[in-house]
Amino acid sequence: SSDLVTEFARAAGTALANAHRYARQEEATRGLETTLRPTPPPSVPGVKFDVWYEPSSGLLDVGGDFYDVLPRDDGGAMFVLGDVCGKGAEAAALTGRVRQTLAALDLVEHDNTTLLSLLNSLLITGGSGRFATLVLGSVLAGEDGLGVTLASGGHPAPLVIRRRGGVDEITLPGTLVGISPQARFAETAVRLAEGDVCLLYTDGITEARHHERSSDLFGDERLRELLTGCRGLSGREVVGRVRSAVREWLGSGTHDDIAVLAIEATRPAP
Repeated sequence: SSDLVTEFARAAGTALANAHRYARQEEATRGLETTLRPTPPPSVPGVKFDVWYEPSSGLLDVGGDFYDVLPRDDGGAMFVLGDVCGKGAEAAALTGRVRQTLAALDLVEHDNTTLLSLLNSLLITGGSGRFATLVLGSVLAGEDGLGVTLASGGHPAPLVIRRRGGVDEITLPGTLVGISPQARFAETAVRLAEGDVCLLYTDGITEARHHERSSDLFGDERLRELLTGCRGLSGREVVGRVRSAVREWLGSGTHDDIAVLAIEATRPAP
């Protein structure tokens, strides 16, 4: 009947419109992922950067965790690893904003604490109501090894795996970024000998839940024990050990965003 034909045509039109809408959403999603997904670290004299970046399960291949490494004219580099509160497209978009802001600021300012203070002010005035934790720093190779300066905005402490043995925790004062206009940040200097590895990570590592015992977290102590057994390994190998251990812990379960950045002193400067 004509009514049946009309109803079929209406349903077909709705389905076609939905298909077009879905295709546009998919295209927009792919564009967002391409724009926001961190790129592999560049080559920097005297240091090797290695990463593990794995967003939480979801529609987007980007998340609220982020990292970046930006070479500088002096032969060194600025690096950052952090975690924006929230999940999904909104958190991913804010990570992109944070990375772009730091890249622009780094063109005119190299002091870590000043960079954090400026980012803090910009996040507050931006009015998103969101905050971030992050570790920001710089590296420069010298005659006595790799100089690393670090400043933190409420982020888990970096860990240094010494080639000769031992794991050092680098305690960094500093509050969450984007919460208070009165936030203050401090800088700490660390020297890495050839073969030493400094590891930065987000809480997606330590708060990873066991695939059978969901109340059991991977935890700080387990991470330190794992790294203690990484003496003499390269940064790439350390990242691989962490990735294998955390994935085994997670099993096939869901997980939060994960980001790990290893900074290895590769050789003394000539």
